[in-house]
Amino acid sequence: MTTKANKATLKVLLQKRVILAKGLIFEAERELDLPIQPFVGLTLYNTEWCPPGCDESEDGIKEIAYDLKTGRILCYLPIDDFREEDNNYWTEERVRQRYRAWTLHLEEPRSNGRTQREIP
Repeated sequence: MTTKANKATLKVLLQKRVILAKGLIFEAERELDLPIQPFVGLTLYNTEWCPPGCDESEDGIKEIAYDLKTGRILCYLPIDDFREEDNNYWTEERVRQRYRAWTLHLEEPRSNGRTQREIP
C-alpha cells in the first residue's frame, strides 16, 4: 500500500567543483528531489550525463549543510579535477555537455590571478 508519507521527497542542492585547467574552474549546482534523507557517504549514481557505452557516474556525498537563510539542504560532492586528464579531450564544451543537467558558474579569477577559492 502506498501512502502519502511514502511518496514524500526531500529537495536538496548538489554542489560540486569542476576544475578543467588553471583559471578554468566551475562551481556546479543541481537541484533534485531525494526519496530519502541524505547522509555523508550516500552514493548517487548518474548525476552526470555519460555517452552510451561509458560507465555510469558515481559520487558519494562528502558533506551536508543546511543554509539557514535559504532553508536549503546542501550536499557537497567530490571535486572533479580534469587537469591530469587528456587536455585535448576535456574542453569547456565537453564539460558543459557532461554536466548538462547542472548549472555551471565560471569562477572568476581575482586580481592576483588566483580564483576565489584556492585550487587544492
